[in-house]
Amino acid sequence: MRLIAIIAIMCTSATAAAQEKQAATSDLRVTQRVFDNFTQAYDGEPKVTISATGIENLTTVPLGKTWNAYGRGELLMYERFGASPLVGGGVRHDGRRQMFDGSLQGEFKRPIVDIDDTVSEASSLVANAQYGVRPTHPLLLAVSTTYRRDAFERETLNSKTYDMGSWIRYQVSGRKFMPSAGLGSAKRNSVNPGDDYSQREGFVRVQSEFSGLRLSARYRHRERDYTVPDLRSHNFDRHDTRRQVTVSAEVPVYKDLAAVAYYTVERSRSTRIAHDFRTQMFSIGLSWRVSWLPQPPEPPEVR
Repeated sequence: MRLIAIIAIMCTSATAAAQEKQAATSDLRVTQRVFDNFTQAYDGEPKVTISATGIENLTTVPLGKTWNAYGRGELLMYERFGASPLVGGGVRHDGRRQMFDGSLQGEFKRPIVDIDDTVSEASSLVANAQYGVRPTHPLLLAVSTTYRRDAFERETLNSKTYDMGSWIRYQVSGRKFMPSAGLGSAKRNSVNPGDDYSQREGFVRVQSEFSGLRLSARYRHRERDYTVPDLRSHNFDRHDTRRQVTVSAEVPVYKDLAAVAYYTVERSRSTRIAHDFRTQMFSIGLSWRVSWLPQPPEPPEVR
């Protein structure tokens, strides 16, 4: 019932906004999500499955022919952890030969499992920048960097993560077939040295857009080494291998209304005995696009 009420409010707001004819675009989205093994319980241990309802909005305002500013808001209402808001924004340039995207966002009361193998709520600051060049129109070569700071009530869990990567994408027949691939590395520094790690990753992705239909599939591979030198630490000499598969779809339903679906599954193998686990997340919902531009700018590229 809560999901139906949210959809009704969302559609009413979108219609009223359209009548104002402002020079901007808004993507309003409501989703229902299910997290399987949310706490990353190890194989053989009891698993916790929780659900959450999400309301998202992405508003884009043109600043010129190739520059846009955007703002993003999200409210994620977890079954067991309550509401977790997100606010942020950025600027994007998408020219014939170059692209740039810079953004800053804050996440609040967001449950995080990856620190100290426990579930704790964090307030996080995330800064991201991407830059790319197009030697030819179909080919994009890009680099990206991300800084993330997580602050918990327990200060010993606080951490900072630095991520850098590069990727390549090629468009075939416009946007009907877009393969991409990339490599990256990350490093986390925690107040507790036992949670520090360095990470290497790679991914391959295929996207397709035609007749309003958007499809995407990605495989991501991560190798994580915990760098704690203390032999007494629970993460000493620990190495994890994480493999993740993600698929998503956006299917037109009626005019600017679309059905959206997202599924991801991750398998983690660890050198620590009995520390392997598997997690899944499934999301389904509706997206309503309010547009007053001939060709609305796309949301920022997500590596």
